[in-house]
Amino acid sequence: MPVSPPASQFRFVVATKPSRFPLDARRALEADPIKANVILPILLKCEAEETDGRPPNDHVWVIVYGGGRVKLIASSTDGCIGKYPIFLFSPLSNAQLRHEPISLAIDIAAHELQRAVGTQRVYSVFGTEMLAKTFASIWSRMTGIHIERDPYYLAKISYATRDTLVLPTSPNDAVGIRPAVPGHIRGIADLCYRFAAESPPFLLNHEQALMEATYLVMNHLVWVHAFATGRQTRISSMVAFTRNSDRVATITKVYTHPDFRGQGIAEKLVRHVCIQLLSTGNLGAIALFVGVDNRAANVYHRVGFVGLVPNAAPVPGVETWIEIGFDQQRVQLGHW
Repeated sequence: MPVSPPASQFRFVVATKPSRFPLDARRALEADPIKANVILPILLKCEAEETDGRPPNDHVWVIVYGGGRVKLIASSTDGCIGKYPIFLFSPLSNAQLRHEPISLAIDIAAHELQRAVGTQRVYSVFGTEMLAKTFASIWSRMTGIHIERDPYYLAKISYATRDTLVLPTSPNDAVGIRPAVPGHIRGIADLCYRFAAESPPFLLNHEQALMEATYLVMNHLVWVHAFATGRQTRISSMVAFTRNSDRVATITKVYTHPDFRGQGIAEKLVRHVCIQLLSTGNLGAIALFVGVDNRAANVYHRVGFVGLVPNAAPVPGVETWIEIGFDQQRVQLGHW
């Protein structure tokens, strides 16, 4: 059984500005951009805002070192609609974590987060199973705030590359697919509202859904499949990709209107978006999370996302992640 090292072997840094984020910690994120997709893209976005003279507020990163190396990074950051969960990242693999205890590093991060942001801010935690479950147990014991009975999200992280991508078999697959434009905002807002309604507890009202759709369109972060019906255009499906770094883009929302399901639209749209993203810049992979019980995993497998076939051999980088919530009566829910 692994023995935890003494606390004296650990040190930590709390950064409230991107310019104060340690270079070695950034390099740890950049070395594994797929696993780091919940932290690195947000850090880069905040960095750009700070450079433009718009330093972000209320962002906190806790970096814990052990033996002179980065062991854990925890973030408390915001999105366009609300505050994100506490995101966790470790450069250590699950196999390494089984032999190299992480609980003391997580305990340090939990105490520093409580000091920096308080208890109401921490409505949930998202990370690989071992990290998130350990954090939730420590946080609940430390604060007295109970863990919600059912996880908010249990998912696999997967990715597609140029080598794994399955190309379309018909040129007609691209018909109706295009980057979203301002005229699509209301249609996208309807899909955002419906998506949230199917993703409790992170519900949106119509005003928030419109705000999210506007953000996605104006920042060129969403593609759509659209049908022309007379003078109107109906948005049948959307794919958003909102957490992007230099080498990895992350698909964060895929939703097809119930009226258009069962026609293979989402598969065509996801495939087309992946082709477009991988053909530009230095992107080497497209990442996404898919619920372990979500039948959409079959769609993503057909597009070329790896490690989603039941009972398949393990694929490097494909791991189970979990979002664990805390007593909703004692926290303030955010949105992501």
